[in-house]
Amino acid sequence: MNSVMKEKQYHIHLSELICRYGFDLDDVASQDWIIRWMSNFPSQWIYLAILEALHQGRYKIISVEQLLNRWLRKGRPSYHFKEDFESLINRAIPEELLTKIKEPSEYNPSLKPESSIEKFIVQSKASDFYDRLKHLAQQTT
Repeated sequence: MNSVMKEKQYHIHLSELICRYGFDLDDVASQDWIIRWMSNFPSQWIYLAILEALHQGRYKIISVEQLLNRWLRKGRPSYHFKEDFESLINRAIPEELLTKIKEPSEYNPSLKPESSIEKFIVQSKASDFYDRLKHLAQQTT
């Protein structure tokens, strides 16, 4: 199986994990969140951040993003759940999905991901906020 196919399967399995535990997605599809994260963070971190958010009782997708950004600043993931918690959470997930979630094909722990801010894309240029943000960004560069 080629790496593109494996990456697509990894996205689907992470999405199933997010949906299974009812994360508040802020009106954005789970797949869109995962695609965004995969371009900014090591793929293994995403799985760990989902588990850590569950461990902390934070069932909002933005909590996963906050964890990932904090880990990016530190340069490594920092989670507090134990293996027994992971097993409990994963009980509802079929074993073949777990293997694919925990062992993404492209995982490289030494990977230095780009900063999230470097990938920031404004969807609409029509707002006053956008103009102020753009002006501020130009002043700081």
